[in-house]
Amino acid sequence: MCSSDLTFLFVGMLATSLIALPNVSIATTVVFRAVGTCIVAFGDYIFFQKRFTDPEIFLMILVKPISNPSDLAQAFDIRRRVFVIEQACPPEEEYDEFEPTSKHFLATNNGLIVGTCRYRATNKGYKLERFAVLKEHRTSGIGAALLKNCLHVVTPLLTPELSIIYLHAQEHAMKFYEKYGFEAQGERFYEAGIPHFKMVYCG
Repeated sequence: MCSSDLTFLFVGMLATSLIALPNVSIATTVVFRAVGTCIVAFGDYIFFQKRFTDPEIFLMILVKPISNPSDLAQAFDIRRRVFVIEQACPPEEEYDEFEPTSKHFLATNNGLIVGTCRYRATNKGYKLERFAVLKEHRTSGIGAALLKNCLHVVTPLLTPELSIIYLHAQEHAMKFYEKYGFEAQGERFYEAGIPHFKMVYCG
């Protein structure tokens, strides 16, 4: 039940109680019901504003861990389409020896598989990487859902020995990661011919 439903229920119950009282005039009851209607209308306005301005609510975005070869193949295909075909990364650099030990995720948008990412432990901490969203589904909150899911999963894993969460961000995507608490460290470097910066999660 949404907040506006609860408001309506509360107002309705209170109005009913007032009607039952012998000394409450009809005019008072009418005014009270009018105020209650305004409160409900405002609650619905806020609710629907959020639905249409927050893509993670309006769209049915789901992120799940990959647990079978079929889902992993789907993730690899998304990465092939984004990194190998669209960004011209060499396949031998895109798929590496860390695939078996990394934790992979898939994102769906209204049932369609549209994004993927992974994370792994390194000697520096936990590295988030291989964030890929199909071109036609970008700017819809998919990348944000993948990133927030990774942070939710990885943050409890931190230890004094593995104490940081970091990633290598493509330069054009740095503003996106900054929105979610990452800060750039060090100088620009290149991976697969694409400029990157190391970014560390600062919460």
